Amino acid sequence: MNDSIQFVTPGDHRTLVYEGESDADGRWTDGVLRTKDDDVSFPVEDGIPRFRSEVASGWDDEEARNEELRKAGVENPDTLIERNYKADRSKLEDMVRRILQADGPIVEIAVGPGGGVAPLLLDLEPSARVVMNDLGLWPLREWQKLARRRGCWPNLRFAQFDATQMPIAPDSVPTVVSQHGLTNVTPSRHAALQEVFRVLRSGGTFYGWEGDIDVRTTPESPPDAMETFKKTFPDSLGFHFEPALHEIGFQVIEMHPTGRSRAIPGESDLGDFAEQYKMDAHLVGYRIEAAKP
Repeated sequence: MNDSIQFVTPGDHRTLVYEGESDADGRWTDGVLRTKDDDVSFPVEDGIPRFRSEVASGWDDEEARNEELRKAGVENPDTLIERNYKADRSKLEDMVRRILQADGPIVEIAVGPGGGVAPLLLDLEPSARVVMNDLGLWPLREWQKLARRRGCWPNLRFAQFDATQMPIAPDSVPTVVSQHGLTNVTPSRHAALQEVFRVLRSGGTFYGWEGDIDVRTTPESPPDAMETFKKTFPDSLGFHFEPALHEIGFQVIEMHPTGRSRAIPGESDLGDFAEQYKMDAHLVGYRIEAAKP
């Protein structure tokens, strides 16, 4: 499975080659991914390629993570992944079954502790070739622990990277999936969409459950709230998924409205910001299917 994803250096896309140990099934364990001239390398730790070795996400700051989980009503972080795995995803099943028709690995970006749709993919097809990605290492480790306890997902892999600089070769994967990853996590949705387009092969498909952002001040908001919002989320105001997809070059197959929901504190940076600055922030949701011609 590892060799079905061609990893490259983020940004300039130079080929990386794995050097290190593998288990009896040929899966990477501990080693490095190196360029052929040996001047750039990235660690592979317990099977997870790490393209962001520093604390790149709030999930990797234990104190901040536990505080966010407490705000979200999670009393015991050790049970979070198991609880999220058991969450009802039945309303997503029709599109997930379409995703499973892809020939090749399915890359799901910014899964976080929620796991995106990967748990449903794996329940419907335990042998599916899925790569779970996040900017933070902690969510990936927790999902890896669950996978090992279950022992029935032989082709599930993990990779830590920034979705706005994917370390994946151009025109190389058939499917990229995101469930709110672009909306809530990545610093630039437009940049991430451009990366999705770059890594998809011709005829490949992006499946997303995402939302345009509608944010407004309230009488309780400080005077600088909107200006601070623009600086904190520079890619949010005025961004809309459908025109962005067309601009980048996608053929939009489906853009189905899924409703309007409040951005919830503890579940996204947007929700936390809206709570802090007393703003009214909502997501106008869409189910997206878009192909690379």
